Amino acid sequence: MNVSAEKTQALSTQLLRILVVDDHDLVRQGLRSMLDTQPGWAVCGEAGTGHELKNNEEKAYKKTDRGFTLHNQSLSTIAGAA
Repeated sequence: MNVSAEKTQALSTQLLRILVVDDHDLVRQGLRSMLDTQPGWAVCGEAGTGHELKNNEEKAYKKTDRGFTLHNQSLSTIAGAA
């Protein structure tokens, strides 16, 4: 197995960590329910404000570089956070 194939295999066995950010609890709960059912995906945190996002983002991705933030673009307190 070459180095590229080994990297691909290692990545495929890691979880994709997702941080869900929205100011509506119901929306966050719905997104978490949908995303958590996907194989290899895990919601690692939630935030309802830009301030919570900044506090939770570093903790959520601390152990991996395979993560992303799914957030509401119109969230007023998120400006400059993403």
